[in-house]
Amino acid sequence: MVGDMTGIFDGARIDASGATGGGNILAGGDKQGGFIFSGGQLLPNSRRTFVGRETELRADAITSGDGGKVVVWSEDYSAFLGLISARGGASGGNGGFVETSSHRLLNASGLVITSAAMGKSGLWLLDPTDMTITTTADAFVTGVNPFIPTASGSVVTWNTLDAALATGNVSVLTTLGFDAGQAGNITIANGFAYNRANTLSLNAANDIVVNGAVSNTGAGGLTLTAGSTGSVAVNQNLTTAGGTIAINAGSGGVSLAAGRTIDAGSGLIAIDAGGGAASFSTGTLQTSNATASAIGVTNASTMTLGNVALSGGGTLGVSHSGAGTQTAATAISGTGGLTKSGAGTLTLSQANTYSGTTTVSAGTLAAGANNVIAGGAVTVSGGTFDMVTFTDTVGAVTLESGSITGSTGVLTGTSYGVQSGSISAILAGAVGLTKTTSGTVTLSGVNTYSGGTTINAGTLSIAN
Repeated sequence: MVGDMTGIFDGARIDASGATGGGNILAGGDKQGGFIFSGGQLLPNSRRTFVGRETELRADAITSGDGGKVVVWSEDYSAFLGLISARGGASGGNGGFVETSSHRLLNASGLVITSAAMGKSGLWLLDPTDMTITTTADAFVTGVNPFIPTASGSVVTWNTLDAALATGNVSVLTTLGFDAGQAGNITIANGFAYNRANTLSLNAANDIVVNGAVSNTGAGGLTLTAGSTGSVAVNQNLTTAGGTIAINAGSGGVSLAAGRTIDAGSGLIAIDAGGGAASFSTGTLQTSNATASAIGVTNASTMTLGNVALSGGGTLGVSHSGAGTQTAATAISGTGGLTKSGAGTLTLSQANTYSGTTTVSAGTLAAGANNVIAGGAVTVSGGTFDMVTFTDTVGAVTLESGSITGSTGVLTGTSYGVQSGSISAILAGAVGLTKTTSGTVTLSGVNTYSGGTTINAGTLSIAN
């Protein structure tokens, strides 16, 4: 169905359901603005498309097979107020694909169902220029002319998203180039709490701004992805009960406002700063996940890390290859560990209380104060652990490769096991040092450890 203005009005029902799979319903255009091919020619997309409140568009698989495809599209303005269903078959099959989009303005306040009783849920895609997620009721449609919006900017309500997340995943995607007055941003204007197992993905052509707290007590995740030069500003709390929270910024970087928390429950937190700055200096990253990648922060030009709570024994992974500085300015706590990778430098400047292993696999992990390692084991495997001029008391120290440096810095461990590399920091404590494997280790500090020195393999070189 396509015309300059395409309308499906109250009471209308279009059904493309099938016993072994759903069909296609295209109103105003095809997926993401593709043209409809009919009668041997491509038909121009509708300028405006309206789907009324008491309408039904169904592309269900009745018995088996996947749900179909339903698209509501326009070049200028789309309003979707009715029901769209693209369910998987009762005995097998996945949910279908639904898109309600426009190159410019979108008002989406209808109900979308993409569930599958015996398969995977489908996807609902919303794809305007800018998008605001709000709790405010529909303000776009009047009875005068449904093809003329009475408000500016695209909007979807949390209640609409929540209803759709009950049956499938939801993706909000913004684009650029169709309205000079809109930048391709996604703004969460109001907070909302919901309980869903499916994932909400926000994919902006430019920036994402979180001005309302979002909490999902179900198993579903939350993904925020900015454009290549965009930023992600988290100004309110983000919380899940176990779903992954993934933040992917562009070169504009990512920030967490003062006193705010990103808490994934037992899930993962994955943050990619996109080559921009990552600033969490007065916020908190928190998870009880027990895996090696419980919290990951990567690709930051500069980074200021705030409070990190690893209550489940998982690891904070920091990867940085830029020329900027990374600083953990506030405490890292919990039973988890810390892994430093990437060619850059991460400086710990607070007395942390995490009890897991600290691993340096690339770049430099530097002390910015005394006792920044809480007492857990330290393993250097390809990177540099720089004591600078500070002192620290830790658990077992293992040098697999790389270096442990420091001009006057003193490291006190419960044991020293070395394989290859160099140590210029001062090693202290009433313990010994054991050299293993075929590599060479060079000691150049004025060491004060009082235990024995054992060479089981390779070479131990004394440079001082």
